[in-house]
Amino acid sequence: MKYNNNVFNLSLQQIQIFIKCVHLKNYSRVAAEFNFTPSMVSKTISSMESTLGLQLFIRKYHTLIPTPAARELANDWTPLLEMILQSLEKAHTIQEGYASNIRIGLLDTTQAAASYTVSKLEKKASRDLLERLCGSGEICMN
Repeated sequence: MKYNNNVFNLSLQQIQIFIKCVHLKNYSRVAAEFNFTPSMVSKTISSMESTLGLQLFIRKYHTLIPTPAARELANDWTPLLEMILQSLEKAHTIQEGYASNIRIGLLDTTQAAASYTVSKLEKKASRDLLERLCGSGEICMN
């Protein structure tokens, strides 16, 4: 193991910056994408190199040349980062499903009908949510 134990402290932002550097091959362009300074991007990459125990780029005047190790990491990490972002989006969708409420205004004389209707709607919403979770590959409990 040639990397230090801090490898698990890499942030998703560091990984995003690294992947952008592989694609754009220039600190200034990456900095512009994230609204950072080129110096901050450079320090992020240097920190990652130290943490990982790898040289990620060959630095030329205004150009970054990804090393084979950097290209390998970028190829492997890009789908992982996309999966994390998709998972987060899915979690937000599920959260919104839980947070949505139906409000029904009824007169006091129709209280029994209102209670019955609300209980049926709640059961249907629960079934729909379970079907959505099970259909999307989530773990289902019977």
